[in-house]
Amino acid sequence: MRRAAVCLTGHLRTAILDPVHLFIEPLQHSVLRAFSNSGYEVDVFAVTDAGEDCERTRVVLEPLNLKALQCIAAVEEDPVQRQHEEQWLQHGAKTIWNRAAFLGQLKKVQACDLLMSATGERYDLVARSRLDVRWHQFPADVSKLEVPGIIWLALRSTEYANSYMSDLFAIGGHLEMKPYMHVYDELLDRGNW
Repeated sequence: MRRAAVCLTGHLRTAILDPVHLFIEPLQHSVLRAFSNSGYEVDVFAVTDAGEDCERTRVVLEPLNLKALQCIAAVEEDPVQRQHEEQWLQHGAKTIWNRAAFLGQLKKVQACDLLMSATGERYDLVARSRLDVRWHQFPADVSKLEVPGIIWLALRSTEYANSYMSDLFAIGGHLEMKPYMHVYDELLDRGNW
């Protein structure tokens, strides 16, 4: 049996109004079912902010039988890392998004990869999605997305000229996804701006 990991990061946002119909069922029916029908055993991971978001997310995601949930502080606790974040927020390359929110999302993506790595499992495919994406359809044969050297990204037509990656959704082999999952570290490296 092939193995896949689905990493969910961020906030539920409007899905919190009706999480079963706006998030859980669409994810189960469109994404997780496609993995299962394609012969994959799936582990689901999630990372959100600490505090009230954490408890709300844990309750909402209960039907997904999460392998792990991590809730991280919005403000970096490590003083050296916090300084790197503050330097990027003030002087880093420009982005059209709210800089602090964008950095926080990338931090959650990296934390999710560390959760997956901690299991010791070897995943054939890794999918990463924001928690506020509402799924309508997904490729029926997920194995066709398992192409060496390729990461598949969702892209809105208004984002084609952006200087940063799309943070909506990505899927690829575990090795191929490592650079995507660790953009946070690359962003904070002053040598990259």
